[in-house]
Amino acid sequence: MLIPLNTDRKRIYFAEKSKPIRQYYAVRNSVELKEYQSTEGSDALARYYQLEKFIQSPEFLEVKRIMAKPAAEKFRASELYKTFAQYQELTKSSRIATYLDMLNSKFYAGYKALSNTQKLVDFELLKKIVGSVDFESRRTA
Repeated sequence: MLIPLNTDRKRIYFAEKSKPIRQYYAVRNSVELKEYQSTEGSDALARYYQLEKFIQSPEFLEVKRIMAKPAAEKFRASELYKTFAQYQELTKSSRIATYLDMLNSKFYAGYKALSNTQKLVDFELLKKIVGSVDFESRRTA
């Protein structure tokens, strides 16, 4: 059953104006998403999380606290400090920062929520139909 042309136009117009659809395409076409996806399985990210877990461990915090008080120089010369410096360096990395920003982004959450949904499939099908030559020929007839 074919839906009248005006209804199709209205549906595509309102669907294109909807915030979730606009946000989905903004994230889908973003450099940040590509960076996020390339970082997601990277060794640098795995190392970042490994270091983050270690830096937050009670053992590390205790040693850091003890060594930092009167003997800050000892801490800076230790292996713990080298690990901490490596963590800080990765924290400053634009790649890790972009990944974490994207991970915590409401737009990425919307993108993930809309990805692989029937609503998106329906929208893309409707967009394809409205943009087809057959649709245009029916409209002008």
